[in-house]
Amino acid sequence: MSAEIRSLKEENGGLQEENSELKGRLDDAESKIDDLEGRSRRNNILVHGLPRVGAQETWEQCEGALKDMFREKMELDDDFVMDRVHRLRQNDPNSPIIARFAFFKDRERVMRAKQKLKGSNIFIGEDFSKRVREVRKKLSPFLKKARDEGKRCKMVFDHLIIDGKHFHYNPNTSDIEEAST
Repeated sequence: MSAEIRSLKEENGGLQEENSELKGRLDDAESKIDDLEGRSRRNNILVHGLPRVGAQETWEQCEGALKDMFREKMELDDDFVMDRVHRLRQNDPNSPIIARFAFFKDRERVMRAKQKLKGSNIFIGEDFSKRVREVRKKLSPFLKKARDEGKRCKMVFDHLIIDGKHFHYNPNTSDIEEAST
């Protein structure tokens, strides 16, 4: 009986080791997928609050409305080349627009000019992967708290910068930690 138990323990140990290795490989694969998704979204912007052109707004009308907003509200005269412009949800009247620029430099010029929309009901943001959106949502209360305390802070990608120090969200503790340098 003890030989049988010993054999089962060895088999169990081997399975645990294999499971641990597979978990590590899965984590690596998920990290690479998230990185690739982020890279595929880097030329995109999300525009919230831009009214629909009509009930059956076409992609062309959506792109035209976006370019009009760039010219009229943001004072950007360039005719940006965009690969795709459409609403995220066709039947939702408040659906944001997603726009994919052909050139990253054009997207960056729009992002730099977005402060000209302050005071309007239009907001331009970056298009992040689901993981980054979830992390940013968890970082938001820490950002608000730091601002309420009068600290200089901003959220960049999936981390906070508070008074020049970088912080990451730790899901195990549900808290932020200063990033090691």
